[in-house]
Amino acid sequence: MTSLGRLSLESGCSGTFETEGIDFDERDGTLRVVVVSPGVCAAVDSKTWRFHR
Repeated sequence: MTSLGRLSLESGCSGTFETEGIDFDERDGTLRVVVVSPGVCAAVDSKTWRFHR
């Protein structure tokens, strides 16, 4: 595994972002990372990133 680098952290709300829901699917080589936006924006602009090898 190598570093993915910095993920984009953009939101209409200010505050601290959280990373969760990290998993790896060995069947197709997909790494999934969920970046949860701060505050009430978590419901509308959180993002899921998928990386394939």
